[in-house]
Amino acid sequence: MIGGRVGGKRDGRPFSRLLHLFSSPLNIFFRNLEDKGALSKLDLDTSETYGVGRIEEFTWRNLLELDACTRCGRCQETCPAHLSQKALNPKKVIQDLKKHMESPLMERKNLQLIGGIVSEEVIWQCTTCRNCLEHCPVFIEPMIKLLEFRRNLVLHHGKIPRETHFAFRNIERKGNPWGFDPNKRMWWTKELGVREVSPGEKVDILFWVGCYSSYDDRNIKVATSMVHILNQTGLDFGVLGSAEWCCGIDLRRMGSEYLFQVNVEKNLDQLQKVKFQKILTTCPHCFNTLKHEYSQFGAKFEIIHYTSLVDQLIRGKKLTLRSPGSKRIKITYHDSCYLGRYNDGYDPPRRILGALSDLTFLEMQRSRGKGFCCGGGGCHMWMEERTGRRINEMRVEEAKGTGAEILATVCPLCLISLDSAIKVLNLDNQIRVMDILELVRERMELPPHSPLSPSLETVL
Repeated sequence: MIGGRVGGKRDGRPFSRLLHLFSSPLNIFFRNLEDKGALSKLDLDTSETYGVGRIEEFTWRNLLELDACTRCGRCQETCPAHLSQKALNPKKVIQDLKKHMESPLMERKNLQLIGGIVSEEVIWQCTTCRNCLEHCPVFIEPMIKLLEFRRNLVLHHGKIPRETHFAFRNIERKGNPWGFDPNKRMWWTKELGVREVSPGEKVDILFWVGCYSSYDDRNIKVATSMVHILNQTGLDFGVLGSAEWCCGIDLRRMGSEYLFQVNVEKNLDQLQKVKFQKILTTCPHCFNTLKHEYSQFGAKFEIIHYTSLVDQLIRGKKLTLRSPGSKRIKITYHDSCYLGRYNDGYDPPRRILGALSDLTFLEMQRSRGKGFCCGGGGCHMWMEERTGRRINEMRVEEAKGTGAEILATVCPLCLISLDSAIKVLNLDNQIRVMDILELVRERMELPPHSPLSPSLETVL
């Protein structure tokens, strides 16, 4: 109630503190039903503005969300940036935008939206974990607002965090964030006899290796495990080799839509030269981008993450597992945001771990849909955390609290981020990070007298 009245008008708009009782159900009805794994595509040729720099540039549905907020705080209760004492608070972002929207027109013109209402520090702190979207009871999307601000900063003002210049430039020039020679992308596959698919050739499975599994020593071990499993089961697979380029996920999440679309065009050109039934990824970030965002550019490929394949191989008895010892090992599992919340990939990893008979599985309190981010998403693998606690350290401490000896994951970014936290916290002798592929490879054996070459149709 303001001035003794329940309602009134602000700058010509109906106003009431009870407005959300009307706008919240309306927002639920008009909620975003697009693929939750994809960001919207920008038409770079016809758009007059990129992203959002003024409140009026938000869509009507985004503005409705501001009125619909019930201030319940569920978004801030699950936001890793907020919980680690960063400046970002998704609830405050929505409430500040709402206040700005309701302010007089002249006041809005005199106060910048980016840098005034929402600071650049807040905008870049989002890890794109999707927790705020997933847990809002009325389907408000704070993360999307922040990503629209990033697009405006990058495409209109050329502003990105200083640390990310290196990665951006290298992806543009060399196709990977470190700037390594693209011709050496698959150097580690040579002694394994991995087939490099040439234009016009056909394979059942095209293994999309990804940047981390191509160049990062720790993740090369994971990719090697994937190759051994594929070889052991006799599946027909190959790789693009040096023709594979970064999928571009960090470019898009950082707001650089132009460079992202350049990468998409380059990769699609190569993918259309070869024939395959499915694309297999070990990285949930590549999986999400190829599956949900390349389709915006005409791609019609079927994409699978390795957890689905390995789960089916085990359940179909195409891959048998042994126990490497009599000792039972305590293990916990970290849900990747891009496999879990983005793609509902919660069960296959747990079924695989359940099939490893020497492991005792211990679930963390924050798991599945409420899983806590490793801190590496949204290009934060390339940014420094300068305020608050480190998100990856908070996650490792939670894993250690279960009593587990192994922290399992299925994502190369999570693997690097969590492993780094273990070293910083001096926990090397108490807990170690392993990818599920490594655990499976350690325990796999061929069943006696079994066929070595199952067709893909019999597996999936």
